[in-house]
Formats: sequence, structure tokens, C-alpha cells
Amino acid sequence: MDMKLKVMSFSLLAMVGSIQAANAALVEEALPDNTYITHNGLDWAWANPQPASLETSTFTLDFQEQFGWRLPTTEELAQAPTPFDFVFDGANVPLGGTDPNTGAIFEPSNDQLTGDAACATPFFDTAITACQWDDMVTADGTVFPWAGQDDADDFSEQLVVRLGDDPGQPVPPPETPDPGDDDPDQPAPEQPEQPTTPPSAEVPEPASLGLIGLGLAMLGLRRRR
Repeated sequence: MDMKLKVMSFSLLAMVGSIQAANAALVEEALPDNTYITHNGLDWAWANPQPASLETSTFTLDFQEQFGWRLPTTEELAQAPTPFDFVFDGANVPLGGTDPNTGAIFEPSNDQLTGDAACATPFFDTAITACQWDDMVTADGTVFPWAGQDDADDFSEQLVVRLGDDPGQPVPPPETPDPGDDDPDQPAPEQPEQPTTPPSAEVPEPASLGLIGLGLAMLGLRRRR
């Protein structure tokens, strides 16, 4: 795609975005299964038609972060899916149409988009609902880099990623390990027995000694009589 076409594409995105912004609102719910894909052990969502790093971007992770979604690392982007991986039967955006639940749409597009495709922009943007297929795949099938990959530019689309273990559930906070629970298979250490103190002989109290002495004195007096 030459620069002139890219400028026209970006202008169209701005126009579409401004029209949709009046009705667009961030979708604050977990992503349905048909809005993302699983690839190389990770869940991937096509999240925005612009890089999140742009100053003008309205991309946000404020709500979806609780479900584990985040920006991919450089290492993860090296194994990222292609735009064609987001095309599958039953994806949330029907070919040539709009997701009736979120307003997600692929616009502009071209003949390389041949079926339903997954676009999750409404879950990650406060103003835009579109994914731009034409910014990632040209009419002759040339594929451009995602945001964050080598040679990416301001027209590169943004992916988000998470571990593909438990989709749709908030990620619980990490548990603080208990020092005594390092190995749950090991029995708890036995507590050392407390030494027992042998019972000591009772020592008569002073009052008892006085009574004993008095008794002996009385016995001596009795014998003298």
C-alpha cells in the first residue's frame, strides 16, 4: 500500500470513527469466544485499528485487564497470528456486515477478506468500533506488520494477548504462600514435646509449722505432768 492510499485509509478511519463515536461506548464485559482466537498457547484479540502507543489513541485496558488481557511482548509478537487467522466461521463480524451486539466492523476491507472475522475493538476502545483489514492485508495479499513488530508504523493494527487457560473469568490475585505450606504432600512437622517437671515435695507453710510446734509443746507439757 503506497503512502497516498494509507493516508486515504487513515482519513476514512477518522471519518468512520467520528461517525461511530456518537454511539460507541466501551463494551464492559468479558470477550465472547467468537471475538478472539487461540494461537501458540495464547489468546489473541484484534483490539484496535491504531497502535496503543499513539498519543491520539483511545485504546484502553482498564476493564479487560481483569480478564488477563495485555499488550504482547516482543517475543510473543514474533509468534503472532496473521490477519487470516482471525477469519473463521461464526466469528463475531459477519462478512460484509457488523456485529449486532457490539457494532464491531471491518472497514475498509478488500477481496482478501473472504469470511466472518473476529474484531474486538469495541472491548478496548472508548470511541472506535472498527478493525481495518485493508491496513493489514492489501488487495494482492501482502501482509503488513502488527503494532510492535519490526517495520510497524502508525497504521499498524494493535493486538492484545493473554494466557489461554481460563477465558472469560477474572484473573484472581496471586495467593501469598504460607511458610508451612511449601509442600502439601509432606506431613506437618511434629511439635517437640515439652519437658515435664517432676512434682516437687510440698514444703509446709509457716502457719503449718507453727501448729506442729505448738502440738509438740503441748505433748511435752502433758508428759511432764
